[in-house]
Amino acid sequence: MAIIIETTDNSIRALANSVNDLRSVALERRMSSRLRGRIRRTFGLTKLRTHWLAEHPVYPASRAEAFDRLKEQAAYSGRISDEEADRLTDTDMVMSAATVDGESR
Repeated sequence: MAIIIETTDNSIRALANSVNDLRSVALERRMSSRLRGRIRRTFGLTKLRTHWLAEHPVYPASRAEAFDRLKEQAAYSGRISDEEADRLTDTDMVMSAATVDGESR
């Protein structure tokens, strides 16, 4: 179990370093498609869906609208703070996925 956690920690650090390197506007516009494959391979995930991209449209637009609506409902009901809602809005990308065995992430 410790080996899996260490491997996951190393993978997360490597992924964080890769994301930090995405500085140009052109790369940011392609972030969703470029990172999808890397995230899928690194974490062994399937059914990746982008729900939010800061400053860029998400297709279909209904995903971003649903994400925004759920975020606002969570803030209004007190499940998350206003600061947490703002942080979600500022987040570069929010995705959902499933493990190979079907567990949602």
